[in-house]
Amino acid sequence: MAELDTSDRQSPPPQPPLPKGGSYEVSLLTLGALAHFRAALAAFDDDALAALANKGLVRRARKDLETSQPANLDADGERLQMEVGDGVVRLALPPAQSTCNCPAGGICRHILSALIFVRESAPAEATDAPPSEPTQATGDDILAITDEELTKWAGKPLAAKASKALALGLTAEFELASALIIRFPSRNVQCRWMPGAGLAGMVCSCHATGACEHKVAAVLAFQASRGARDLAGSESLMREESTDAPRTREEILASVGHVLTSLVATGSSRLSRATAERLRTLAVSAHGVDLPRLERSLNTLADEVELSLARNAQSDSARLLSVAARLEALRHALQVRPTHALVGEHRTSYEAVGELTLIGLGARRWRARSGFAGLTLYFWDVSARSWSTWTDARPTTVSDFDPQIRYDGEGPWSGIDSPSFASRQSIRLSNAWRNRNGRFSGRPSTLGFATGPSDPSQAPLLDRWSDLVSRAVRLFGGGLGDRDEREAIVLIAPKVWLPGQFDEVRQELVRLVVDGEGRMLPLVLPNTPETEGAIRLLETLDPAQAQTVLGQLRLEAGRLVVEPIAVHAGTKTLNLTLDSDKAQTAIRPASGSVFPSAPEESEEVDEEFDAGDSSTALGQLLGQLALRLEGIGAGGLAAFRRIDELQALAKRADAVGLSVCARSAARVAERLASQRRGEEIDEDQTAQEVLRAYYNVRLASAHESISAATFGLSAPALEKNL
Repeated sequence: MAELDTSDRQSPPPQPPLPKGGSYEVSLLTLGALAHFRAALAAFDDDALAALANKGLVRRARKDLETSQPANLDADGERLQMEVGDGVVRLALPPAQSTCNCPAGGICRHILSALIFVRESAPAEATDAPPSEPTQATGDDILAITDEELTKWAGKPLAAKASKALALGLTAEFELASALIIRFPSRNVQCRWMPGAGLAGMVCSCHATGACEHKVAAVLAFQASRGARDLAGSESLMREESTDAPRTREEILASVGHVLTSLVATGSSRLSRATAERLRTLAVSAHGVDLPRLERSLNTLADEVELSLARNAQSDSARLLSVAARLEALRHALQVRPTHALVGEHRTSYEAVGELTLIGLGARRWRARSGFAGLTLYFWDVSARSWSTWTDARPTTVSDFDPQIRYDGEGPWSGIDSPSFASRQSIRLSNAWRNRNGRFSGRPSTLGFATGPSDPSQAPLLDRWSDLVSRAVRLFGGGLGDRDEREAIVLIAPKVWLPGQFDEVRQELVRLVVDGEGRMLPLVLPNTPETEGAIRLLETLDPAQAQTVLGQLRLEAGRLVVEPIAVHAGTKTLNLTLDSDKAQTAIRPASGSVFPSAPEESEEVDEEFDAGDSSTALGQLLGQLALRLEGIGAGGLAAFRRIDELQALAKRADAVGLSVCARSAARVAERLASQRRGEEIDEDQTAQEVLRAYYNVRLASAHESISAATFGLSAPALEKNL
């Protein structure tokens, strides 16, 4: 190694601290390389180093540096070579390309020790300098990346996969620290754009040394956040139809439109078995051309048709028309702009999310209208700051599955005694897998470790009912957007509990809870076989034993309510539908309560949500418009005679500002009036107008119902709100 010549200098240049047991004499070339590496590694804090390896190795590397520091620094081309313990490290930029001759492979503790040493080996006079912060140039560097550069680095399949994930709702968070940090909370992953390092210098906590889906998604998400990219409009990345399908998407969408218009033109009261069979056939065809959302909607409409043909008590002509109108809206949207959200997914995939900390806060058993019964656990994910669930469900025809027995059985993961135990524990989960809807997989490779009883205060508590208003709009506002079932999960902290009352007409228990502003919110439990014990528990519950309540937000019969799942007193959790037998000795039966026979099923989740009509003047107007359109849908175009009333209602709607509803209803009335005068009309187009008008009216009605149901929560609190 060449020695540093200082004969013509009064003082030597700044040098790193003396490595124990090593040589202090380094060449000018090595000093220059050391300064270059030090500047490049300035943004690599311990979190960034952990992304290269893991937190445990970073801690081990720091301990190694306390007893033995690197020796014999030397510059080897574009690498910096040194001896670290029993290994020889050759540092490179980006650091992920560094190597070591030890048998560990990858980024070992020797490499980490070398990186930490170089990063922190600044001269004494420079140690007090503030750390460098990313500048505007950091963002400009990312915005300047073109599709060609990104594709050349990552490849087309990876770029398409990342774009698809973002189009499906993968959310990103951004933070400017020593580097630009892009977090994907739902995947428990974070990427770092290191200043001046480019695409190759990005670091991801998934430990990928080269391009990965997360890094590509980070670049795309940042560009989209700055308006430089439209992810929703990337139709080229949408799922393409199968080339070997016997019919094209356009042909199938046209056939769906013909079935829908025939249904309305003839009237749902004149349905035939052929209609249901044709809908089922079209659903199969939709599957063949990769339109899974259309497939599900067609099957839903076929179910409604079959209920009507069977004269089933659950059949409802208004609901049938609502499903048909929503299907027509979806069909039209797919023709105009088939985004991935509209195309949908055949089945959501599970993705590795690594290590998580979960707070178990409740469990419930349920029975769905779809014919499934199941058990669901509810967790607060500390790292993602969102709700997640685990569910085990079976068709009700499976006789050997009982959610109550499953509740006390093994799992849901290795190392966890039972779902009952998991629902009330804080859990460290490793090798976890979760889908984009927040549902965990129960695969055996996932390992759980309970760290103690759950603390509800670690999850977001709602103690002001007014905060529920915006969430209700997102949940129940209708439209073609997918509802996120996690939005319905709430953890509330009532200030006052009022006595419970059983409603004999609606067959439900209602117990009002009051927040600190005097606003009241109903806790409602419908009377079903799954909730009989829960009703007794909730009715006799001592408020002192229920500081917080985990529940699901519902909009029913013009009311915004919470269906309770579990109550918490400190670190104790009582799951209402599952712990009723265990809690019977601790509660006093309510005197005079009557629990008549309940229906066989309770609805779990229903995509075709109907908020019902509002009792306000505007809600009643929309309800009358909907009623007239339902009359057309039930009896057919030729049988409808109340055209004057429909025209009058359209004028009233226009007068109060409901212009979209008014125009669509007026077009229907005008066409039917022409038909009454003996003029020839296009029945298919008229039927389409009926479906569009009904869709618009029901959408407006949903928002009016939400407004009416949340008025008491959003308006200024009155004296005791009474």
